[in-house]
Amino acid sequence: MSATDTNVPPGAAQPAESTDVITHALARLAVETRAEEIPTAARAAARMAMLDALGCAAAGHDAPGVGEVTDLALYWGGREESRIWFRNRKVPSPAAAFVNSVQLHALDFDDYHPPSDAHVTSALVPAVLAVGEAVTAPGRDVLAALVVGCEVVGRMGRVCMARRVHKGFLPASVIGGFGAVAAACRLLGCSVAETAAALGIWYADASGNRQALFDRTLTKRIQPGIAARGGVVAAHLARAGITGPHRIVGGAEASLTRLYGYDREPSPTVDDVMAPRTQWAVQELNYKTFACCGVSVPAMLAAISLAEEHGLVPEQVAEVRVFGPCVESPFGNAAWTDHPTPQVLAQFCVPYAVASAIRNRRFGPEEIAPARIAADHEVDALARRIRLCQPEQGRQCGNDTTVEVVLRDGRRLKASSLPGGRCLTTPADDERIIDKFKRNVEFSGLVDAAAVDGLVEAILDLESCGNIIDFTASRYLVGR
Repeated sequence: MSATDTNVPPGAAQPAESTDVITHALARLAVETRAEEIPTAARAAARMAMLDALGCAAAGHDAPGVGEVTDLALYWGGREESRIWFRNRKVPSPAAAFVNSVQLHALDFDDYHPPSDAHVTSALVPAVLAVGEAVTAPGRDVLAALVVGCEVVGRMGRVCMARRVHKGFLPASVIGGFGAVAAACRLLGCSVAETAAALGIWYADASGNRQALFDRTLTKRIQPGIAARGGVVAAHLARAGITGPHRIVGGAEASLTRLYGYDREPSPTVDDVMAPRTQWAVQELNYKTFACCGVSVPAMLAAISLAEEHGLVPEQVAEVRVFGPCVESPFGNAAWTDHPTPQVLAQFCVPYAVASAIRNRRFGPEEIAPARIAADHEVDALARRIRLCQPEQGRQCGNDTTVEVVLRDGRRLKASSLPGGRCLTTPADDERIIDKFKRNVEFSGLVDAAAVDGLVEAILDLESCGNIIDFTASRYLVGR
């Protein structure tokens, strides 16, 4: 039975004596996996990943910080080989990958891979489209590069997550860059040796701590772009003959699992990294329904439940108390207050997310648009009346998140929600992912409503595109 008839990603056929083998196994996966070995289900998942990513980029194309990085890329200029989306201007492929990633990740609305704890397409889609355009690759090859790039992220991410001792580093940057390397090397036609070198070159550059998030700064949204750009550069450096370290995943004193908070023993072996799996990593992606950090979602779901059941409006609410894991999480436990970058604060602030959930019953790009944040005085005032309560201030909630709404008439309303919820997956939620894409594009104002259905068809039919430039030069990515 061929690989296209099964759904099993390629595994390892190497002994596990040396950690060098892990790097070479990943390199072989990246460049020796034949397109026809990628099963139908994985290719379909990759098309949905591409669709969601481009929709998120459209919604974020004019978010704070995007204009600045775009203007700098155009100011520095260089070889015109890859397009900055929605601007109809070309720059060197590493610069295009960087700028386009910032657009994609700006609203924190892009996909998430739970086993790796990483945003994946924010580094990979900009990298594969930038390199694909530079080498005039067919759409089929671009999709295959996206699949193997996701697979490298998934395999490295799993072994690192199993050994994580703290959350100070950002997997979307540190691990995501390896996926960008794998995808870029495949499109550039690199050998296994060159790809292994490129993985090591990126490891020399890999970075991405979470302090930008914890301080609620615009740097948070450029970090996957650093990985996208670095991955493309590493691939080109290796192709030019630069060598890179091979002992990068485990074992060595400076290996990935000893740095970046991944330090539990034993070190991973090639059998750990390349173990056969029942599906490809691209099929494991989760797609967000709220434009915020997932730590806020359980509280938002509980708040929406109460608001819908009781018809709540902000002026009825005297106070809201939130109990649960989010109270302790630096990803959301900030108070809502005046801030230099209010959109970033709103994305990582449980009180603002809960206030918006009560007022709007949703939390998409519209709710975190800077003008909307500035004008929505009801949400602003309510967010300042929301308290994150430690267990001793209320009943112990365990893993549940409980929202208690105290009304001005003296009533107290409570609802609880379990962790997670409302993420979309393929293929079960394909129609909802398409609907999300359409809403993002409508919000962007980049495409006439009448053209959106045709755009969906073009993206989902990307594999039949003989030259990816035919797509990247289309009206959608060129912009108005």
